[in-house]
Amino acid sequence: MIYTAGSIVAVLVALVLDLWVIRSRLVTTGVFWIAYSIILFFQLVMNGLLTGIPIVTYDPAVHLGLRVANAPVEDIGFGFGLVLITLATWHRLGARERAASEGTPPPRR
Repeated sequence: MIYTAGSIVAVLVALVLDLWVIRSRLVTTGVFWIAYSIILFFQLVMNGLLTGIPIVTYDPAVHLGLRVANAPVEDIGFGFGLVLITLATWHRLGARERAASEGTPPPRR
């Protein structure tokens, strides 16, 4: 179950960073969910290939045993955290860069 706990922590950390630390609030936008659904589709395709061949294997003792596209469901949580933190950081750095080029302070949210 350690893999499950890690996945839950990844989702929670990503949400806290997006909503309260970086304050990009991407999870409140439709654009994020459209982009994430596209990324999720390809994540599931690759997980299915890598675990189906099997290039990647998982110890059944460390996850729930629920699988999506032949990979543990926890992989979706790790992927979500990775995508959200990356996009939130990119969004925030882009706002700072735009503000610097315009000579104004970055927007506060």
